[in-house]
Amino acid sequence: MKNEFLSFLGSQDLKAILNRDCSANKKGPLFFILSNLIKNNDIDSAYIVNDFDEIKNEDIEEFIHEEFPELEINVFNAHSLVKDYNPTNYSKIHEIIKTIIPENYHDIKWHINLTSGTPVITSMLLLYAKTHLSAKYYQTFYDSKNNTEVFEEKRIPFNITISRINRMIEESVSENDYSKDIVGKSEKLQKAIKKARRAAIFDVSCLILGETGTGKELIAKEIHKYSPRKDKPFFAFNCSVFSEELVRSELFGHTKGAFTGATKDKKGIIDRCNQGILFLDEIGDLSLRVQSQLLRFLQEGKYLPIGKEKEQFADVKIIAATHKNLLNLIQEGKFREDLFYRLAIEIIELPPLRERKEDISLLTKYFIDKYNQRYSSEHFFEFEYVKRKIDRATIEELEKYEWQGNIRELQHTLNRAIIWSDDSYISPETIRECKILNGNTYKKDPLPHLPIKLKSYLSDLEKKIIEKALRQTNYNQRKAAELLSIDKTTLNKKIKK
Repeated sequence: MKNEFLSFLGSQDLKAILNRDCSANKKGPLFFILSNLIKNNDIDSAYIVNDFDEIKNEDIEEFIHEEFPELEINVFNAHSLVKDYNPTNYSKIHEIIKTIIPENYHDIKWHINLTSGTPVITSMLLLYAKTHLSAKYYQTFYDSKNNTEVFEEKRIPFNITISRINRMIEESVSENDYSKDIVGKSEKLQKAIKKARRAAIFDVSCLILGETGTGKELIAKEIHKYSPRKDKPFFAFNCSVFSEELVRSELFGHTKGAFTGATKDKKGIIDRCNQGILFLDEIGDLSLRVQSQLLRFLQEGKYLPIGKEKEQFADVKIIAATHKNLLNLIQEGKFREDLFYRLAIEIIELPPLRERKEDISLLTKYFIDKYNQRYSSEHFFEFEYVKRKIDRATIEELEKYEWQGNIRELQHTLNRAIIWSDDSYISPETIRECKILNGNTYKKDPLPHLPIKLKSYLSDLEKKIIEKALRQTNYNQRKAAELLSIDKTTLNKKIKK
């Protein structure tokens, strides 16, 4: 088994290389750890990530080769690997680690430097290694008493392997274990449910994307159901309903007299949801001011109720959802990019109903049964309610439509059809009458109305397809390029355009 060294370049390492200083107390933790490992014959080659503009990759290689000329060194430039690299951005660092680790990583024993780099880099190295790699971990510290740098291997007191995670997921999503709360067996829906249950295992933020009416809150509840927080509170909050001040008040709370109408102290949802899960629907409608406050809470677990001077702490897992294109909002200056990456650690994209038409028959049966039970228990003055049924011809009629309002529109259409139907069987004609009220038509022509500006239209279409590929791959450019059958360099150029 090969032994590989893995490290990011830290500020002390940069200083040592720029000063060409290999003395014991000034060589920097990267070089110091590597030196000790090589002396013990533990290293075959080194993987180093350079995230500084002040130094070239070649300078790093030259510095190390001066003392270890036979060592194979692989230096990667962080800014070349990912767009808009930031050493405090979890998502960007995760993408870098995934990119540089070779495919045969199972056959490698990794030796990882946990001292160099930001705390975010250290945590992501640790989490990735614990879930994917066979690894040992090293740190350095300065012993002031003896005026010397100390090198030691660190024992990390937890272990969670990716195989165990996969077993947990397989146990929660098997062929015969469909969600009792989410109706449908289509492949796209089941993939989203499986992702939700994976997201439930990890205590990280999650972003659910999907059109209005696709069931984003149900997916959030599925995450809560399978998470370690399942016995703790679950709150759902729609960010588009209230003004900025009311959103701040509802989320963070306020003191008596903090603003007009604040007649008493009020605990915010975050406080009431402590140790639980908060679902923020329509996150794209939050004002920039509230976005910045939410970002601080996600980073530090701290928030400031309106009217208070001292910050409070809470432990809450955030699940956000939107039907809007957040990348477009970022470009327009309406959504914070750092908040997006904080939320988008896990991304679940829900398919619209028109992309899972095989589920329409199951959904129809579910809603017919639901309304039959409801109306049978109600007392009508002039007649006894007759339970409604539906046949294959009516199902086929329902499958013809695009359902722009998705499941919610289907539900309301069926409710209207039950009320309007004169028979126990709901006919295709009744469905057509109910659909006309909604202004819906049969499947639309996918081509645009002419005349058009073809170049502009194709450019917009390409942009939407690239955005979909990025969302589908959790913004991994290499995987997105594979989906689009282009190389990563071409994709990167198109993104920058």
